[in-house]
Amino acid sequence: TTGQGNTFIGHSAGYNTNSNTYLNTFVGYQSGMNNGNGHQNVGVGYAVLKSNAAWSNVAVGNNAGEDNTTGTMNVFLGRSAAMNNTTGSDNIAIGYESLKTNTTGSDNVAIGYEAHKSGGDKTRNVAIGHGVLSQGAGSWNVAIGWEACKWQTGTENVAIGIQALHYGNTCNYSTAVGAWAMNGNSGSPSTGDNNTA
Repeated sequence: TTGQGNTFIGHSAGYNTNSNTYLNTFVGYQSGMNNGNGHQNVGVGYAVLKSNAAWSNVAVGNNAGEDNTTGTMNVFLGRSAAMNNTTGSDNIAIGYESLKTNTTGSDNVAIGYEAHKSGGDKTRNVAIGHGVLSQGAGSWNVAIGWEACKWQTGTENVAIGIQALHYGNTCNYSTAVGAWAMNGNSGSPSTGDNNTA
């Protein structure tokens, strides 16, 4: 591999990087292995950014951003953070398995253990805390606090506090502030729109 300012350390790190690329740093087994024409990326850890062919991504932690192909300007920190991201861009995932199953969703912030872990693609969500939005699939939500909005599938909600809107189910445009606000339960989740608690 030629190019300018590239640093590859580890078996198969940067292996398929094309000659016209520049300023990539891949450290770890199969890190940036299929980088192709990607440039200005940093990947540290096993299989980090393994499928990446894009630019300006930072991934640190085993399997972080492993499936990313054309997603750009992402930051993935933590084991399996945004592991399945393919084309999603402008995402920040910090924490073990944060934003793990997102593939095409963009403009998300997920900080905490399993924050935004499951539920498919999401767009413009802010999830801060352990297990926040970890099972839901809505967009345009702000959830802060332990397991806030964990099962939420609605859009444009604000949940702040321990398990606030925890069992929310297709709630939209609601605001829940305080521990267990609009918590619901597994047999009777919170539903409805335009609620404030």
